[in-house]
Amino acid sequence: MKVKTNPIKPLCLFTLLSFKGVALADVYTDIIGSIFTDPVVSAGEIVTVKQTDTAIIGDIKIGPAKGSNHIKGNLVNYGQTYTWKDVFVDQGGVLENYGNLSVAQALSITGNQACGKIINHTGGKLILSGYMDFYCYSAELENAGILTVVSSVGYWNYQLGLTSVMRGRMRNTGALLIDNSESSNNCNNLNWPFAITNEGVFEIASGSVCDFATSPAQPISQTGTKYPRTGTSYTQVSGETVVNGTFGVHTLSLKAGKLSGNGTVKRAPKVLGLPALEISPGSQIEPIGKLTLIPEQGITIFNGTVNIDLSSKGNDLLQVEGNFYMSGSAHLYVTVNRNLPLRRGLSFTIITGAYVDTNFSSEENALLPPLPAGLKWQIVNDGTSVKLNII
Repeated sequence: MKVKTNPIKPLCLFTLLSFKGVALADVYTDIIGSIFTDPVVSAGEIVTVKQTDTAIIGDIKIGPAKGSNHIKGNLVNYGQTYTWKDVFVDQGGVLENYGNLSVAQALSITGNQACGKIINHTGGKLILSGYMDFYCYSAELENAGILTVVSSVGYWNYQLGLTSVMRGRMRNTGALLIDNSESSNNCNNLNWPFAITNEGVFEIASGSVCDFATSPAQPISQTGTKYPRTGTSYTQVSGETVVNGTFGVHTLSLKAGKLSGNGTVKRAPKVLGLPALEISPGSQIEPIGKLTLIPEQGITIFNGTVNIDLSSKGNDLLQVEGNFYMSGSAHLYVTVNRNLPLRRGLSFTIITGAYVDTNFSSEENALLPPLPAGLKWQIVNDGTSVKLNII
């Protein structure tokens, strides 16, 4: 097995993001002579980009690059790697990133005999300003570092993110951020079978859309097993899903961890979460916020904990565009910002829906902050909203 390194003059990855609208050929004049040619990595070969190296895959020119490169062996990046051509990780090839990896065009997983794999290790930073698509059903993406989907850089104009063919699986134990408000949908997967497991932080930024389920899923009885169209599933077993934009999948299963944000979750399932799941409107950037759930079947049953913050600037709100039932094991947990003076007559609307059925009208399942002497909390459910009153 052949091992080689590519000593190329280093360049900071984040320099790239500051050159939008600049002739990229001018930026890289001093390293144009160090460009990989097709194929990048042959089968059985290991190419290592050292921590002090910079690697360029594809020609640098004004306008979209032509052609493609293939990773059929193992490309391991510890330094700075930029792709300016379509890159195919195929036939059992592996792309591993420990450093900074910038993808300006397509990053695809393919393979007829064996499927490729992409691993963004802890400490790795992968910036996707182009798009990813996975064509084989056993494709794998492991993210333990930071993976960010952003708008196109320079003269490239690919506003696709995780695009229309996503098959296989993705496991996130790091931080994955969809931050591209210029695209109408960063996660347009149609209805291919794609399984996402979240054990880290999966975040959709404000103004960004990540809706994998723009096309309805189809049962195996209709499509058969050779070319299934069962759609995208998202399972959270720990960690946090932060929705400050719009998020949707065909099958949503939040078993534990937290769902937070100031955005909209589409196609919420009939039964949302186990007792270990917390719903917390708001985010670190905007602590007081409104989180909207749109039930797929018009009804959502929740048996975890709803966290609500009250402050002098307002209060959190969980808005459900359908019927919302909090089961016997569900809890309400309320915190108060110290800048909010608590006094008689204050009222806070914390949950709304077409119909709201809660189990804490007697306050047995509600953990409320202490009040000054002579005051007490009153929980009022009028059928379409839940209010907290101080009386």
